Amino acid sequence: MGEPVELLLLHQARADSEIGDKFKKMLLSVYKSEARSMEEPKKGNFELGSISFLFNQMWDHVRQLQLVSTDATFLATSMLTHNMLADHVSALQLCSQDIDWLCTWVPEFAERLQRIEKDDGMDEMMMEGAEMEEALFAEYISSWERVRRRNNSISFEDSTTLSSMLFTHYMPGHHPLFADLTRTMQIFSIKITELEGFNWPLEVYGVVAARDAVDYRRNTLFVRNRDNCQLLKEEDCFLHLTGPSRAVVSTDTVHIEIQLKVKGTKKSEDRSLITEAFACAGDSADTFITHSIDGCFCKIKLTCEHFRNSIQATIVSIRVTGGSLLPANHVQVVCSSLPEEDTKGKTERKTNYVLFDQKDVAVPVDEYGYLKLSRQVVPVQLKGKLEIVTKTGGMSGSVVFKPELSNISQNHCILGNCKLEMTVAWSFIVDAEQDMLMMSYTKPFMAPSTFPFMKLVEDTEGGSC
Repeated sequence: MGEPVELLLLHQARADSEIGDKFKKMLLSVYKSEARSMEEPKKGNFELGSISFLFNQMWDHVRQLQLVSTDATFLATSMLTHNMLADHVSALQLCSQDIDWLCTWVPEFAERLQRIEKDDGMDEMMMEGAEMEEALFAEYISSWERVRRRNNSISFEDSTTLSSMLFTHYMPGHHPLFADLTRTMQIFSIKITELEGFNWPLEVYGVVAARDAVDYRRNTLFVRNRDNCQLLKEEDCFLHLTGPSRAVVSTDTVHIEIQLKVKGTKKSEDRSLITEAFACAGDSADTFITHSIDGCFCKIKLTCEHFRNSIQATIVSIRVTGGSLLPANHVQVVCSSLPEEDTKGKTERKTNYVLFDQKDVAVPVDEYGYLKLSRQVVPVQLKGKLEIVTKTGGMSGSVVFKPELSNISQNHCILGNCKLEMTVAWSFIVDAEQDMLMMSYTKPFMAPSTFPFMKLVEDTEGGSC
């Protein structure tokens, strides 16, 4: 007689006397899936509940057995000498017969069972990989706290407190201490690709943040809680970014931290989508780059560009000052930070920095005529230019700003019968928060290179001096 199904299952038993996890997972998955679809008892008085009861009873009792080996011969001998084990093997056999009968009765059930058996090994590997992701990220947090919390009181979740307009109104002729033109990283988009273990669409929440050497705090790019998930579809799988809140400085290593979850029907069913921290080298070339981050359940594609000798621009507002934007139209506002060599438009930009993207809304502005921008801070090379383009209803209009060391710039864009006023603030970028905090209160600015002075001269025409 060949090995029965129950013997093969017992052969998978662990040394701690537990029946194989694979069969338990398979049976419970089948039970939950089919129990939801059964509206009334079927012919033959068959109920999935009976399978569940038999299985749970067997599971509790077998855990009490003291099996010292999982060898097939030993297990076969045990079945002959232990009445309790023999009873539970019979229960397993009954479960197997009922499942076989159910597969014959419901073809879709048989197909689903085959998929469970086929994917179960892969699922276990993916879950182990997800646990490894969590463990590595926990170690990353511990390492950060050992280094950073030794000399200050900041915590891992703290967000950067430096304003993107910190030096917008600095005194003319003076240069702020510990701030300068510097190398920055402009993050365009973050995309979810190559989904595994999940089906589209996804309700996603969590945090994506950049952390640079200026203050070692989170500069949030994406943040949503469970009650405000973003719905990701296969055809639209980009995260709706809302940051950074200040320019990301890339003279040193920049760390990107990703903690994303998928919302379930209840909180206990929420699952981790990806938990990763990766480093962007500070000496990367000044060019357009796509970073690929591999997770157990998906891949992340992050597109960015580095700019040297850059200033930070804050798009303070875009306001309708005349006419109106057409209702229920797709309104989009994007900008491009063109480097010095591209100021004459010789190079086609590979991507744009999205400031506003609203589809099918009755009124795309608030009661005062302002567009609610999703992102506002953009690094720009001082000798480059900032171009803001507005598109709606098949029309488009653009405005070009020349970067300044400080102050506020305003310009207007005409879009059909609509007039848009755009306000941009310029500011130097802080090099190191710690140095600034130690000295800026007493010496907030460097001395000017030349001091203005007045000289009294004699009026040769007989007037007063």
